[in-house]
Amino acid sequence: MSAATDLARRLSALELRARRSLLANPRCAASYVGLSAAFEKAGLPGPAWAVLRRAARAAPEDCCVRLHCGEFLQRRGRLNEAERHLRRAMELDARNACVYARLSEAYERAGDLRAAWAVLRRAQRRAPADASVRLLCGGFLRRQGRGDAAQKHLRRAMELDARHAPLYAQAAAAALRLAAEPELCAGRFARAARLLRRALRLAPGDSPTRLMLAEAWFKGGQEGRAEGLFRDLPDAEPAALLRVGTMFLRGGLTAAAERLFRRAARAPGAGRKGVRPAGTGGTSDTAGADLAVRWSLVEFLKDCGRYREALACAEQVRRSFPREAKLDHGLGRLCGKLGRPGDMRRHFARFVRRPPAADEDPFLRLEAFLCLQDFDRAFAAAEDILTRGCDEGAMERFAHLLPESWFEPRRPRIGPGFQSALRRWRRRRSRGANAWADLYGFLCSSAAAGGLAAPLPDSWPPAPERRYGWMRYFTGLGRLRSREFAAAEADFAAAGRSRPGFWMAHCHRAEALLCLGRAAEAWAVFDRVLQTAPAPYRCLAEAWCGEARLWTGNYRRALRHLDRAVAEGSWLGLCWRGAARLLLGDETRARQDFDRAIANGPRDAEALTWRGELHRRGGRLREARRDLDAAIAVMPGDWAFCNRALAHAAGGDPAAMRRDYLAVDPVVRRAWGEAGPAPSDDEAVRLMEKGLRLARGVRRWEPYLRALWMEVL
Repeated sequence: MSAATDLARRLSALELRARRSLLANPRCAASYVGLSAAFEKAGLPGPAWAVLRRAARAAPEDCCVRLHCGEFLQRRGRLNEAERHLRRAMELDARNACVYARLSEAYERAGDLRAAWAVLRRAQRRAPADASVRLLCGGFLRRQGRGDAAQKHLRRAMELDARHAPLYAQAAAAALRLAAEPELCAGRFARAARLLRRALRLAPGDSPTRLMLAEAWFKGGQEGRAEGLFRDLPDAEPAALLRVGTMFLRGGLTAAAERLFRRAARAPGAGRKGVRPAGTGGTSDTAGADLAVRWSLVEFLKDCGRYREALACAEQVRRSFPREAKLDHGLGRLCGKLGRPGDMRRHFARFVRRPPAADEDPFLRLEAFLCLQDFDRAFAAAEDILTRGCDEGAMERFAHLLPESWFEPRRPRIGPGFQSALRRWRRRRSRGANAWADLYGFLCSSAAAGGLAAPLPDSWPPAPERRYGWMRYFTGLGRLRSREFAAAEADFAAAGRSRPGFWMAHCHRAEALLCLGRAAEAWAVFDRVLQTAPAPYRCLAEAWCGEARLWTGNYRRALRHLDRAVAEGSWLGLCWRGAARLLLGDETRARQDFDRAIANGPRDAEALTWRGELHRRGGRLREARRDLDAAIAVMPGDWAFCNRALAHAAGGDPAAMRRDYLAVDPVVRRAWGEAGPAPSDDEAVRLMEKGLRLARGVRRWEPYLRALWMEVL
């Protein structure tokens, strides 16, 4: 018997028992509540609320009925109505802690923290010796970041009910977690782990404590112990497995992350179909959670570049959830990355035919319209995103809506056809210019030309700068790569004025200032970004600032920024932290960082170049050549050729050394001090070693980064 059939039978049995109880006693409030719960579990909120209203009429002075009404309305987002029922419940039973908890929660969800705390204070005055009220106060204060005040309430709860072991254990564990949080944030991972282990001994099944302990061990370098917390836990929640797996993925431990993602997808309930009774249009809450868990594995495989495995997994998920529109979008995206335009358009067409969900990401529909070349609706969707407002830190998402594989020469290229369709659309339109058409025309031509296309013309459509000025960010990228640093800085500054929270525009502006030799202004821009960037992006800005410090030779300050970035989950910072450690002489830990970075990004040419240099310095020439061969295959760069030439020279192969030496850009060789067209072998080796010293922490291929060390000469 399938899980869905079993659940349907249990719901039918519950409804039958409730109806029989109502026949025996038409005024039995508990039966009404049971019948309402049956309807709600079956995905029928309308009948569920109708039954609760009958219960409220049948027993208007019953506190439990009012409490259930308030809880039901809270779950449906009807907070004002929920508040009225919960206030009535509080009047009927002033000593019921559950009523205070729900009313305080309603105020907290509505954002009225003062009213939420007033309710809890009132409960505390009514029942000063109630340990559960103290626990509610401690939990509220903890969520508001008032850890010291929360600890006082939790300790008082333990004093009031020390004989009650479960309460004592939970309160003590919560207090220890509160004590461990500052230690964890300050980087004292061993001390945090000791506190959390004590908390876990008191409350072995406490999931937040287990997650914090895994984080402390992981950040302290004990990845095996962190994974072991969940390896031997048969009833671990899928959400906890996903959270730890994401932490491992960002830290470069791809194999451990994959094990946790696969285990979460196989967890009980993750594979069953959502129960959808006849006449309902959406999945149940359980189905939504199951879908998110299953799809996380698809996203993991896609991020690792394993598109065929991701597609096979996504098709299995779609068979389990055939009515979920978002799955068609995900399948369309995967088919686009695999260079299968027909399948891509079929999935996207199916996605846009369905009405948008209330919580749907608006960028999904914009991407689908673009890939279907329905530019009228695409640009209308883009205008709607701007009108409704979106996270300013995510403005660069507008540049990544088209699959990158369209512009890869080794795969079927759909990009030229898209550009032709866009030009035809522009010619058909009789009204003036369109900023979105300009933007996507530029982005497509830039991607097809390897990022070196000419910037957009200065004649923008007549529009206020605040609405469209952020598009100059992409123009600035083109100018930065073309070494037009002053113009690029002006573009990035305009983008930042248009969208003050567009943190990537500010960071690129700091890069342009560094290339112009205005280092003090650049570091001031980075400092402002680190102070104002939203929490999800702060670790990325830290990594960016650390990379810039690395370029300019300030390795110790770079390491401080990169340590913070990696601790907060920026896996991109692993490569740069390894480079800083290598240049400071810590080769063992540098190797660990490079291994993690490459495990997370096997096609990361910069990380492969750095690890190849580390192997070459340590005399492991075969491993060095293997990494440098892989780096050159992904992105031929001067520094990879330079390191491989030195490896050939150390291995006694002067012919191979000279080939790689000549593969370096002549401009770079002259900056090293090459005097003639054919230096001797010994002179070539000396020049390359000098070049690596001059470049400091620069190993990326972009020509504009030459300004950071050539101008110094």
